[in-house]
Amino acid sequence: MSNLREKASVSVCMIVRNEEAMLLDCLASVRPIATEIIVVDTGSTDGTRAIAESFGATVLTVPWENDFAKARNVALAHASGAWILSIDADERLENPETFLSLVSSAPDDVYGYLTDVVSISTTGSTTTRFVSQLLRLFRNDARIRFYGIIHEQVLECLASHDLRFEPSGVELLHLGYDLPPDMMRAKQLRNIALLNEAVSAQPQDAYLVHQRARTHLALNNLEEAERDTKIALTLAKNGGVVRPQTLNYGAIIAYRQGDYSSAIERAKESLALVPLQAYTAYILGETYTALGQFAQAYQAYSDVVAAQRINDVKARIVGAMTVPESDVAYACGRSLIGMGKHAEAKRFFEIGLTANPQSDACLVGLANCAYHAKDYDTACRHLLSAKDLAPRRTDIGVFLEQVRNAQTEEYLRTFTSGMSKTPESSHPASEQSHQSTPVPSAMKPFLSLCMIVKNEEHTLRACLESVRGAVDEIVIIDTGSTDTTVAIAREFNAVIGHFEWIGDFAAARNEALKLCTGEWILYLDADERLTDESRPGLATLLRSLPSTAGAAMCTIISPHRQADDSTEVHRGGYPRIFRNYGYPRVRFQGRVHEQITPSILECGGAVVNTDITILHTGYDIDREEMERKVQRNYELLIKHVQEEPLNAYAWFQLGQTLGRMNVADKAEEALRFALEIGTLSKPIAATAAATLAHICGTQSRYEDALMWSERSLGFVPNQAMALNYRAYSLLHLHRLDEAEEAFHALQRLLADSSLLPDTGYEVHIGPEIINNGLSRIKELRAGHAIA
Repeated sequence: MSNLREKASVSVCMIVRNEEAMLLDCLASVRPIATEIIVVDTGSTDGTRAIAESFGATVLTVPWENDFAKARNVALAHASGAWILSIDADERLENPETFLSLVSSAPDDVYGYLTDVVSISTTGSTTTRFVSQLLRLFRNDARIRFYGIIHEQVLECLASHDLRFEPSGVELLHLGYDLPPDMMRAKQLRNIALLNEAVSAQPQDAYLVHQRARTHLALNNLEEAERDTKIALTLAKNGGVVRPQTLNYGAIIAYRQGDYSSAIERAKESLALVPLQAYTAYILGETYTALGQFAQAYQAYSDVVAAQRINDVKARIVGAMTVPESDVAYACGRSLIGMGKHAEAKRFFEIGLTANPQSDACLVGLANCAYHAKDYDTACRHLLSAKDLAPRRTDIGVFLEQVRNAQTEEYLRTFTSGMSKTPESSHPASEQSHQSTPVPSAMKPFLSLCMIVKNEEHTLRACLESVRGAVDEIVIIDTGSTDTTVAIAREFNAVIGHFEWIGDFAAARNEALKLCTGEWILYLDADERLTDESRPGLATLLRSLPSTAGAAMCTIISPHRQADDSTEVHRGGYPRIFRNYGYPRVRFQGRVHEQITPSILECGGAVVNTDITILHTGYDIDREEMERKVQRNYELLIKHVQEEPLNAYAWFQLGQTLGRMNVADKAEEALRFALEIGTLSKPIAATAAATLAHICGTQSRYEDALMWSERSLGFVPNQAMALNYRAYSLLHLHRLDEAEEAFHALQRLLADSSLLPDTGYEVHIGPEIINNGLSRIKELRAGHAIA
């Protein structure tokens, strides 16, 4: 290696700031190839400088100006070597001998080499390997400088001066994505700020817009990511690398938004431009799987296998993410099960298990194949091994119980009849699509409880007790509890996930959806209870629903404590139980007062009425706590309507919240606008109009109150709340005969529950309210004034 080093001088150039944890290993990896090391320090306050100097580096202190290219170019200006290697502190040169051999024999007309930058990201037990081809090794030439305040590169300089560059076998290991979630989020937020500045300066730069889309995706800002993807695709040309990169990430974004047609279209276009992209084919396979198109999915996964074997240079330049062999094998087997080809699926699960003996997914796949073949002993053995590897997967225990039951039944049949071990009929696990993967129903719980929590130690236990025996799986996402909430959840054998709170209830609930494996999902908050009457027959009721039913409407009974400490009982109908079509096909929408109904309807599911009742205690709280809760909701709703200015439901909820804040004029504006948009469902529109009637009535605007109450009844006839407001409006307008008839109609309605419609929201009206109105009518007729 020393002979090779003498033939080429190399300046290792880098910028750093507080990198003492990473810098030592980085510099040790480049020591064999470096003639000199130039380190630009942009403000370190730790031991970074001392570490660099211990390697003989030239350390230049430069103020940070939010411009990565500018800082890197300072290092280039001080370099004296014939070649420059640009590296970061969180990177390692993996093959120094290959590096020296390359630069010592480089043709005179080659000015740069593409290096393989291998990024490693670990989530749980899954490690993802992403390979990018970046121009990090180039000649020390004044024409070659970095460009871009972030995601800076020199490729454009070489291209603009027609300087030749080639691929190489040099490999840099990048550890910058293998960070704790909080550090990774901070890094992405910093990048967004810089990218906003860069795009503002150069709005026609497809590369910068694409990088911002990628960063928004990493932050789970899907709408912003989709917006930037569309812009980048209008700017990116077919001949470059930006368009296929944008198409790839655009396919991921569309998939996560449930827009499967766009995901397929983008992935296919990218593969048409650069055919041998493994991860792009994998995205295509996952999308077909979500649609239940298993033959197409199998073909796409087969393309993943072929692409990873060929390792095409062009695909590496675009950016090739490696899919673990066990994951590809499992995906192939899963598709074959969906096609009913269990024997072929078994071969793939075995391949996956050989590649990764810790793959619980492949073990469950093998168990399903064995179950289908009625080899219950083998199925039990695989499931017990899978349960040891993944103790939190409750679906494994459910499947194991079914296998053992089948095993017992077969034994009894054999014992009593003397028949052969293989019975004439059996009930193998049915194959269905769940989330992005088809999960056999034998492996799945029937009903999952889905929750998000934070510091709920005073209410959570009662909530979980209320569903004991009714649900088969409990999934809880904790958003930052500092009390005993998580410990209580563990007492109930809950599957527990953690999600950093980002001011978005839908985002947190969707994290819980990703972990739910039941055929149906019930979602509750910790301050809610499934009533004793609803619990026993819940599973039977859901099993009796037609296949067209996508959600079950539940009645939410919610006591609201008033300012005078009296209690007003509200009643609302909400689809709290829904069929698990699989995330992201089924997903919550809205920062606060989030909804599941729109995605249920998109999946073709109908919302059916049921007698299931849930008690909500969250508004039966003292005034200070209520004010904090209302203020939190107000802040989230303001963000929501800013992000989606034509979302009628968000404006409706904002109006309701402003009403609780006693800001009547703004509440009226918000509710009026919600109705003007025209997209509210009839029950919600009826509630909005009834609330407007209430606001007008409290301001003695009785003509307006009458108008809004009648408009509410136009949306939902026989709504008790609107009938009550109509009756009192007529009373105050001295239209006594009409008022009397309205009160009697309300009495008849409340006496016969079969007449009560699905109003979406109601306030309990006691008989004393009606009697008071009728008494006041008698007083007026007797010549007394309205009190």
